[in-house]
Formats: sequence, structure tokens, C-alpha cells
Amino acid sequence: MFFRHLFKAAAYGIIMLVEFTTFLVIVAAILFGIFLYRPEWIVNEGNLRIAAQYVLPRFGVELEFKSFAADFPRTSLYERGIGLTFEKLRVKTDSLTFIAPTAGLALAFNIHPEHPALNMIGPVVVEDGIFALKLPPDDPYKEDEPFKWDDKLLAKIRAIKWEMVSATFREINIEKENKVLMRGPMNLQVFNNDRIWTINFASGELLGTPVIKSKVQVDIRLPADQKASFPLDIKLNGSASIAEQGPVALEGTMTILSLEDLRYRLSGSIGDGKEIIRAKVNGFFDHGRFASQIEGRADGLVATLPQLAVKRCRLEGRYSLGGPEILDSNNNCEVFIERIPLPEELAFADLSPKTFTLKVHVPVKLTLKDKQTYLEANGVKAALEPISNDVYRLKASVVGSFEGFLSASTDTIKSEIKVDSQIEIPEFQNLVKRLELTAFAIPAPLHTLQGRVACGTQGKIVNLGEQTDIPLQCTTALKSSVQALAMDVSGAIQTWMDRKPKLKLDVLFKDVAFELPQMRIEDPIPQFVPDARLQDKLEEKPMKKVSEKEILPIELAISIKTAKPALIQTHILKGPPVPVDIDLNITGDKAAVAGQIEIKNYTVTFLKRKALVDHVIIKLDPTQESPELDGLFVFKETDFRIDLILKGTADRPFYYLESDPPRSPTQLLSMLMYGGEADALDTESQRSVEETRAAMVDGALGLLSMYYLASTPIDSVGYNPYTGVFRARVKLAKGLSLSVGSDLGGAHQSVGIQKRLSENWSFETTAEPDQETNETKGVALFKWGRRY
Repeated sequence: MFFRHLFKAAAYGIIMLVEFTTFLVIVAAILFGIFLYRPEWIVNEGNLRIAAQYVLPRFGVELEFKSFAADFPRTSLYERGIGLTFEKLRVKTDSLTFIAPTAGLALAFNIHPEHPALNMIGPVVVEDGIFALKLPPDDPYKEDEPFKWDDKLLAKIRAIKWEMVSATFREINIEKENKVLMRGPMNLQVFNNDRIWTINFASGELLGTPVIKSKVQVDIRLPADQKASFPLDIKLNGSASIAEQGPVALEGTMTILSLEDLRYRLSGSIGDGKEIIRAKVNGFFDHGRFASQIEGRADGLVATLPQLAVKRCRLEGRYSLGGPEILDSNNNCEVFIERIPLPEELAFADLSPKTFTLKVHVPVKLTLKDKQTYLEANGVKAALEPISNDVYRLKASVVGSFEGFLSASTDTIKSEIKVDSQIEIPEFQNLVKRLELTAFAIPAPLHTLQGRVACGTQGKIVNLGEQTDIPLQCTTALKSSVQALAMDVSGAIQTWMDRKPKLKLDVLFKDVAFELPQMRIEDPIPQFVPDARLQDKLEEKPMKKVSEKEILPIELAISIKTAKPALIQTHILKGPPVPVDIDLNITGDKAAVAGQIEIKNYTVTFLKRKALVDHVIIKLDPTQESPELDGLFVFKETDFRIDLILKGTADRPFYYLESDPPRSPTQLLSMLMYGGEADALDTESQRSVEETRAAMVDGALGLLSMYYLASTPIDSVGYNPYTGVFRARVKLAKGLSLSVGSDLGGAHQSVGIQKRLSENWSFETTAEPDQETNETKGVALFKWGRRY
């Protein structure tokens, strides 16, 4: 009994379910029929307001409007249309806001069950609209799939007929993660007439983009056959205003024969007036092959570079958007640079090239490895077209190789750039003559040299500046009748990312000989090291501490040596040239100098007598404040020998005299100055000897000053230990002599001329600064004197 009632209840349940389902189908059919034949019964202002009030808020959509109208035209059983018009429309969601005083949309579609489709879009009208959109943040874990063309979707889009689109937005605001991507007014007009689309786009000032204003017109000619997707002929004409760059113009044509066959010819400019960039490009993309020809020039962007041009620039190769070999190209360009010489160059502007031409070769290969783009660019080269004139020849080139994964950091790319440049002066005299009347004239005695000078750099830069190693070379082979300068300089400039750059140089003087300019007798006596001391015996003095030196922004490692002694000829030191040996090292960022400068085995006329310079050594020690001196001068006579010994430092030298057999300092000075015993001298000569010795002891007369006086016809020497003024009287002619004087510090200097008129009368003039006013004053005296 129980099961019979159970089966009966189940049968009733099934019957009710079938009846309910049948009811739903009938209702749906009725609604579908109403939607097909009387859609205005469903889509109308009243139902839309009910949906806006009760249904849409559940989905987070706010809909407001003042009025709504709908129209549903039809041309056949399956061809349907819909037209919607809103007045004062407002739509808002969490991420989107759309407001328009007037908005309208019309669509046409086919509802045939076998091939439904959207046939027409438009007219579309938006007046004085406001559109705001907040884009969601990027998903860091989502992998971007490579772009692929959908031929079927493209064919469906191509089959849609577009009518007029007129959209005017008072403001468009697009943000992403609280960052403004674009904000500003925008207008869009799209017209379709006889299979030709005309698109007009204009914008006001846009924030978040470099474009301030823009206006673009694009004409697209579609195939005559509506079922065909290609070819497409596109004509582009547009202009824009870019912040800080000025107006931009672009025009050209493109022909799209298929998705893999594109031909284009474009030209454009940026800027106006005297500051403008122009460019032209034409080429094609054809089933994995491409080629582009580019020409352009930039005028007035830099004051000293009125023109920068790219000529005969050709980019060509193969590409594959699907990978793994994305790009394999071979690119060649010529870069033309015109410059304006600086004002400092005007005196020799013909030596400064006004134009340069660079030939650039850039092979690039991009492949897909581990879902990342890998770059290979081997043999990238930029070569300067050689420059040659009557004075010099210049050539330079750079060859680089780059390899690694493209990313936001350059650390992932390994690179090596080789630099090779050389400047040569085939004949040095051509340079001397060209600069002779300019402020850059070659000074004496270098102006007499003849020969060749060549300098260059050959090296490499590793890992985009992580390490730079550029070797330097310079060679001179210069010579004249009495001068010579032949040297080899080799070294390198080294830089690193995490430490100071370093300059390494090895300077080798192979042949050096110079004749120094003559010094006039009437010039003031040179002052050398005012606090020097000349003593009768050696007194050791403690060395000074090294003072804090300025720290340089570069590390130095410079070696300076002479292959053979440099020869210095001067009229002050009568006789053969002075041989000078140099062996110096300059290191560190404080330019610490170590090594020595030496003169040896040299004969000189010193204090009117022949002397052998056994040696003079200047020792430089970076731990000491002043260079150390060590010297020995030997005066040999038939019956005695005098040694002048030099010790101490450059700022505190010590001199003392020794002889064999021994004699007093006064006697030795008498022999050196006048060639005789002190007792045999007259009173004035004896006074000169004593005052010379006093000047030596007080440091008023340095060693080089003694050299200078030794080469002149000294009549007498005077020194006042109370005022510290040293004076020397030099014969100029018979009865005419010159007196020069200076104190220990060089603050009090004087010069005067004495002319003997008769046995007792003389005329003297003196010019010296006043000790109180420091103004130079002149004194003229007639003097009478008589010796008894």
C-alpha cells in the first residue's frame, strides 16, 4: 500500500514538473516573440527605470537619465535594428563613470539561427560627455601571451558597416594605481562613404602625456568587395603640440596587402622656426622580410651644432613575431654633423673642422630564450671619415659587441667596445707657422723644431662602463740645429664603476736638447728659495712634515725617464749644455712624486772659474715636505782643490766650502771671485768678498743666483746685513755700470745706472720702492769722490 501511494506521488510530481517546464518554455517563447516583433513592450523607459531602481544596483551599477527613447526598425524577417537615445545620461560603477547630456547608439544585426551577425554600427553620438576609468593593477603572476592575429574575427569586423561616429568629450580621465595616464578633452569623428573611412581625431590639453594638443585625419580605403579583407590603402595627415618640443607634423601613406605585407611612406617634423627636426622613412614588411630607408636632419637644437643629419640610412633584415628568432637585421647609416667654431677658434678656424661624417654599421639579432628576449649585436661600428688638412690628419673608429638579455637593467648585457683613434702632425713647422700670429703660438724654443708628432688611443670599454681600458700612445720626432724633442708616451686610462679612474703613463725622453732664452743683464736678479742658508760647515736640519695635499679625482701612475741625459743649453752657464737625467714616479690621488733629477760630469764657469759638477741630485720623496739636495762642485788648480758641497732641502739648502790644502772661507771666496789671496786685494774687493760671504750665510744669495752672477762681468758685490739688501755692480761699458739689488724676501728691489764723468765726478740714477708708501721713486745724484 505504501509503495503504491509513493509511486502515485512521484507520478504527480513528474507531471507538475513537465507542466511547469512547458509553462516556462511558453513564457520564454512569448517573450522572445515579443522581443522580436514588439521589443518596445520590453525595452522602454518604464521598464528601464524599474531595472535601474531594483535590478542594476545588485550588480553595482548606478543608472540615471532624464528621458529614454528606443526605436526598432526592421527591413526583413531576420534583419533587425535598434536605436537608443538618452538625455542627461549617467552611468557609474566602481571603476567607470560615464556622463553625457545627449547620447545615442544605433545597431543593425541579423538574427538568422544559422549565421547571426552584427551588420552595422552607427550612428553613434555623444555630446559634451565625461568619461572616467580606473584600470586594475597589473597581475605580477600573469604571463602575457604573445599577440596573434585572429583572421576570422578580423573578417567579421571588416564585414561590419560603420556609419557616422561623433563623440565629443569635455573630459576623459584614465587612471591606474592612482596615477593619471590621460586627462583632458577629446573629439572623435568617423565617417564612412563609399567604402572609405575618414577618421578625424582631436584633443585639447592632455595631462599625463607629452601631447598638449593634437589633430589627426586618417583616410582608409576599403576593398570594393565587402567580403575581402585586403588591400587597405591608408592616408595619414596629423599634427600635434608636444610639451617643451613644440608642434609635431606627420603625413604619409600605407598600403596593407595582407597581414604580412605592408608598404609605407611617411614624413614628419617636430619643432618650428630655427629649431626643427625633419625625417622621411619608406619601406616594407613582407612575409618575414623588412627594409626601411631613412633620411632626417635636426637644425638649431644646439647652438654650436646647427645641423645634425642622417643620410643613406638603410635598415633591413628578417623578423618573426612568433619567435624563436624575433629579429635579424643589418643596418647602415651615415651621420652628418655641422658645427660652429667657438670664438676661441676664430684665429685658426681653418684648422677646426666644421663638418664631420660618421659611418655607422649596426647588426642586431633578437631571439627568444627562456621566454625572454636575448640580444646579440656583434661588430657594431662607428667610423669617422678621415679629416686632413695642411697641418694634421685625424681618424677615429669605435667597434663594439653587445650580448645578453634585455631587461630594465644594463647589468644583464655584456659588452666590449674597442676604441681606435689617431691624430698626426706630419710636419710640426706647418703648425708653428699657422699659429704664429695667434694667442696659441708655439713658444720658444719649441718653435724651431721640425719633424712629426703622432698621438692616439687604442683600447676597450668593458660592460657598458663597468670597466674602461683605453691605452694611449704618443710619439714625437722633433729636431732642429740645436733643439731636439724625441719621446715615447704609452699608457692607459682605466675606469671602474666602484673606484676612482686611473691614469697610467710611461714617458720616455729618448732625445731632449733645448737652448733656453737669454736673460738680460738689466733684468732683476732672480730670487730662489728666500730662506736658503749657505754655511761654512754642514749643519743637519730636521725634515719638515708632509702637509695635507689636495686629493685628485683620479689615481695617477706616471713614470718619467730619460733614455739618455737631456741637454739644456743656456747663456747663463757658459760652456757645453747641461746634462740632466730624470727618473720620476707620480702615484696616487695626491700626485705623490718620488725619484730624482740628476746632473753629473759637467764643467761650468762658476764665479769666474772652471768647476766640475761632480753631481747635483734632487731627491723627491712623497713622505718629505721638500726635495732633498745632494751636490758637489770641484774647482781644481795646479796647487789646490776647492769643493763646494750642497746638502739640505730645496727650501733650506746648506752650502759649505772645503779645500786641499785647507784654507779659510774668506780666502776661498777671494780665490773664486778674484783669483787671488784676500790680502792682495784692494779695500773694495776685500769688502765685496766679506759681504758676499755674509750674503751667503744669511741666505740672501742662493746657488742659482750665484750661477747668474758668475756669468756676468761683476765689478763688485755689496751686502748690508742690517737691511738684508744684496747689491751687485755689473760693468756695461767703459765708465758705465749697472747696479741691481734685492732683499732677502724680494720685497725691496732697486736698479740704478752709474756713469763716471771724470776722475772724481760721477752721475748716478736709482729707482726703488718707498718703504712707507710702497710707490716707486727715482733718485738722480751727481757725486764727487776721491781716494787717498
